[in-house]
Amino acid sequence: MATPQRPMHVVVGARRPDDLYMRQSLAWLAQQGPTRVIATTESPASGDVRTGDVRTGLPTDHLPDLVPEQTVYGAGPPGLVSAVKARAQAVH
Repeated sequence: MATPQRPMHVVVGARRPDDLYMRQSLAWLAQQGPTRVIATTESPASGDVRTGDVRTGLPTDHLPDLVPEQTVYGAGPPGLVSAVKARAQAVH
C-alpha cells in the first residue's frame, strides 16, 4: 500500500563538512517532500553548508524516535547499518 504522505526523515553523514557532497541535491530534497533532511559531520561545520540542517555527531545520534510501525532503511558502512538496525529492532 502506497502512503506518499507519511513522514520521512533522511539522515546523511560525513566525517568532515567538506565531505558532504551533493549539497544542492540535499537542499532540493528537503524542499520536495521528506519531513526533514539532516546532515551530520563528525567535526563542527563552519560557513554556509547549504543543506538546511547540519549537526555535529554521527548519523545515529540524530535519528528520530522510532516506533514499531515505521519502516527504516540504512545504508553505509557495516557498523552504521548495524547500529541503525539495532535501534530499529529495539522498538519492536
